[in-house]
Amino acid sequence: MVTDADAAFIFPGQGSQRAGMGRDVCQTWEQAREVFDQVSRATGFDVAEACFEQSGRALESTAVAQPALLAVELACAAVLRRGGVRPAAVAGHSLGEFAAWVACEAIEQADAARLVALRARVMERAASDRPGAMAAILGLEAAQVEELCRQAARAGVVVPANFNAPGQVVISGEKEAVQLAARLAGERGAKTRWLAVAGGFHSPLMAPAAERFAAALGEVNASEPQVPVAANATGELVRTADEVRAAAAAQMTGAVRWESCVRRLLSLGLRRFYEVGPGNVLAGLVRRIEPAAEVVAAGDADSLRRIVG
Repeated sequence: MVTDADAAFIFPGQGSQRAGMGRDVCQTWEQAREVFDQVSRATGFDVAEACFEQSGRALESTAVAQPALLAVELACAAVLRRGGVRPAAVAGHSLGEFAAWVACEAIEQADAARLVALRARVMERAASDRPGAMAAILGLEAAQVEELCRQAARAGVVVPANFNAPGQVVISGEKEAVQLAARLAGERGAKTRWLAVAGGFHSPLMAPAAERFAAALGEVNASEPQVPVAANATGELVRTADEVRAAAAAQMTGAVRWESCVRRLLSLGLRRFYEVGPGNVLAGLVRRIEPAAEVVAAGDADSLRRIVG
């Protein structure tokens, strides 16, 4: 048994999914299979089939990828919990925040699965109705990127969408405006990495989706978080059920303030982070924010065995 009262659980967002994710975890631990079964019942489709399919084509759809990724993250968290590893605080990046709500016991697992399934559908619909794009601007500070977005707004909607780490800000909005902002960034010596996403997430383009999602949130029971959780919308700790709902609603059109979330967790004295879910995207971001932080992978059977035995 391992109890880690000095660590945070952090959960990755869409983009970390990969073909085969969660297969070895489900093959090893019964509680992981139980999570997959519950998420499948709540969402109405077989998330295991989507995750385990070798080509990964199913995961190219936002409507499939988000619930599937949630299932993997919750399954890994269940294995950690069963092994006695419990976090002192939690946070999640975009979609990953819904796994964090479950981990801090603010939202029930089945409710989170239903919310994420709806979130994915309405976001996919919004992206279809009003296409957009997202790009990571590398090498400029947040204030510089914000100014570039204001300048590029003459071409359409474009806003900072993810404040990920020093020197890495993702912008989102209408394609022409994002392209103009990226060109302006290049003139200032920055590099651009285009994201393979279906639309302009975390921008005003998601407003119709946010309205539908907020209505569903109002029907879900939320509780006071049992451990501190840093919310994307503010980068601050959420302490009440009403704040949970408000934070979950705000993140669809608002920016993900990931750097602020990590710094807030660090301010609690935490220096170890378990990245609960596939990939190591968050590990790279945390180390850019605080090079001395320790980030422990917890996204497959091998990494989980090293933690819980």
